[in-house]
Amino acid sequence: MPYESNVPTVSGGRCEDGPWQVLLDETRRAWPLGRWQGVGVVIGCSGGADSVGLLTLLAELRRDVAAGPTGFLVAAHFNHGLRGAESDRDQQFVQELAERLGVQYACRDGDGAATDEAGMRQQRIDFLTETAHRTGARYVALAHSADDNLETVLHHLLRGTGPSGLTGIRSFRPIGTDLVLARPLLQVRREQIRDGLRANKQSWCEDSSNQNADFRRNWIRHKVMPLLQEQFPKAGDAILRAIDGQCQWNEVIQRAAEHWLATHQVRRAPLTLGCDGETPSTHEAILIAACQRLWDQSAWPRQEMSQRHWKRLAAAIQAGETSRFSLPGGIDVVVEAKQIIFDR
Repeated sequence: MPYESNVPTVSGGRCEDGPWQVLLDETRRAWPLGRWQGVGVVIGCSGGADSVGLLTLLAELRRDVAAGPTGFLVAAHFNHGLRGAESDRDQQFVQELAERLGVQYACRDGDGAATDEAGMRQQRIDFLTETAHRTGARYVALAHSADDNLETVLHHLLRGTGPSGLTGIRSFRPIGTDLVLARPLLQVRREQIRDGLRANKQSWCEDSSNQNADFRRNWIRHKVMPLLQEQFPKAGDAILRAIDGQCQWNEVIQRAAEHWLATHQVRRAPLTLGCDGETPSTHEAILIAACQRLWDQSAWPRQEMSQRHWKRLAAAIQAGETSRFSLPGGIDVVVEAKQIIFDR
């Protein structure tokens, strides 16, 4: 259905101790007001429950600030135009909601060039970052929930991810040098958001394409998770606990990787690292994390780097034996004289 039909399409009634207040408190905890109230925030809003929840939460929190700079909010909607009249209806819904909440509104129509998940996601993030730069915003906020996180981890797992892929979605990460991507609802379950919206008498749009199991994430949501929950009713909670454990493990590994890079980087041009070449050598997990940090610092593409490639790099660093090989992204690797040299 295009709209949640059992509540009126207005925002208003506050519940001091109910589901909406729980969401307000959780958002304050995850993203303290002092970090964003005085700057601009571009909020990706499709019109769906999660993004409508985030937009209305941030608008209310900003409105309740008694003193100090209040910054600005922008409701940013990307219309892919793949669902005809339904897509146009969602766009109108978001525009009217932005006007009612007193926030800025930005929209872009898709050109139909991307119809796959990855391509459409990239179109949206490009639009959001461009909107942030144009308006002078400091943050881009997305409404990913805890359920999105566990579905992402399952997706990574089925694709053969390494351990870091099991840490899920990051709550905050930089976009370039002057923007931060924020996901303040990442600890909230999807149904909690809907309960809060109902309590706040706020409607949302239902995207019919979310039922299309041809998209892998929808397949995981509508096919895989129900099967898991038939045998393990608390499967979602168990996966989220596992993600939390992986995040704690990853934090330790990342600190060790940062220290290893600081003590083994020989020079920047050409990028050169000192190999271990001794027994016992540095653990493989630390070396892989160090190389991944190096890739990010160098703005090298990681998409085609598989676990096999990272393991090969780690083995070369551990052994320090003369060798030469190539990696995805046009990166040549030379190991000689107990050093590993990268040339792109």
